[in-house]
Amino acid sequence: MIHGIEDPHGIMFHHFHDENHPIGQGSISSSQLDDLLNILKKTHIILEPYEWFKKSITNTLKKREICITLDDNLKCQIDIAEPVFRNHGISAFWFVYSSPLINEKEYLEIFRFFRSKYFSDFDSFFKAFMQTVQKSDYEQVINNALKSFDPSNYLKAFPFYSTKDRIFRFLRDHVLNKLQYDQLMISMINEMNIDVKNISENLWNAKGDLLKLSKSGHFLGLHSHSHPTNLKVLPEKSQLDEYHRNNEILSSIIDQPIKAMSHPCNSYNEITLEILQSLGIKLGFRSNMKKTANLNHLEYPRIDHSILIKNFGL
Repeated sequence: MIHGIEDPHGIMFHHFHDENHPIGQGSISSSQLDDLLNILKKTHIILEPYEWFKKSITNTLKKREICITLDDNLKCQIDIAEPVFRNHGISAFWFVYSSPLINEKEYLEIFRFFRSKYFSDFDSFFKAFMQTVQKSDYEQVINNALKSFDPSNYLKAFPFYSTKDRIFRFLRDHVLNKLQYDQLMISMINEMNIDVKNISENLWNAKGDLLKLSKSGHFLGLHSHSHPTNLKVLPEKSQLDEYHRNNEILSSIIDQPIKAMSHPCNSYNEITLEILQSLGIKLGFRSNMKKTANLNHLEYPRIDHSILIKNFGL
């Protein structure tokens, strides 16, 4: 039994694959999603997002009541997952980061697509990444950081990460700054003569897609503007800008006030929670099942679909 599985929680989805969207770390197919939903219908009560929202803020959620959530506003979600949800009569929370919606280049998903499409697995990508590091100006800084780093103690709440994945995320999120990490990844892309524009063409949903989702009963929420992987270390002004812009853009698209969100990479602090409250956000989700000391309406737990897929042998 997965810890906390009977408590009210969200199911967290990100990536899906088919002939138009490449297989990547943690991605699942439409048939796997269908199988998972069939199992969850037998073991839990899947609430519609508006019902979950109402029950959460009135503290009336019951054991085994769950909801479906999707992070990052990815095109694969609407192409692959949405038809499956529709067949099951299920609506979901869609948590959207907004920079791609105003044509700002956001590398997080571009880099993920690059390592999924152009490497056979994460290990081969990680090997190439570390080779790039060794040729860069950041070699010594990274080598020094790794001397005292124990991957087994990092991201313990996410058991699906491999040792190399933990090392990579530690370097990306805590050792390198955003500019340094971007430089390393772009140099890898350029070395393979890959066009970033071509990579980014089919990654995110458009404004019209979001409006259609909203009108069909799905519940749209915030996920920051540019999806910082370590948002909690940003100064208050930067955090406010991330969520203020996200709120402004998303609310203007669906012509409704935004009342829910999920924390990108589970990175937030007390300042973040205060900012979200000031913006009128009533419901928020974490990215793991770890319980907070005092349950806050902005810190509901979620379980990653990768854990369930492995647990149920799908």
